[in-house]
Amino acid sequence: MEKKNLILIGAGGREHALLWALAPDCHSIIVAPGNAGCTSIQGCDCIITTDSATSVSALVDLCKRVQPDLVVVGPEAPLAEGLAGKLETTI
Repeated sequence: MEKKNLILIGAGGREHALLWALAPDCHSIIVAPGNAGCTSIQGCDCIITTDSATSVSALVDLCKRVQPDLVVVGPEAPLAEGLAGKLETTI
């Protein structure tokens, strides 16, 4: 199976656990905004983004630039703000 490029949105323990579980199947992972624990995951290219990546528009722009195979959203707030719908219509 071909390894995928992934964007993981969030910064808490839930996202760290998701990253740990998904990393073996990924070529590269961008964690937005991420946390220090995310950098300890081996076998992936983990890029911690800045706080500005937490806005829906910044996340959509990041996805447009990176063109990931999969976007995983950990926290509920970006979903409540319409992130999934915006990604479906713009990516």
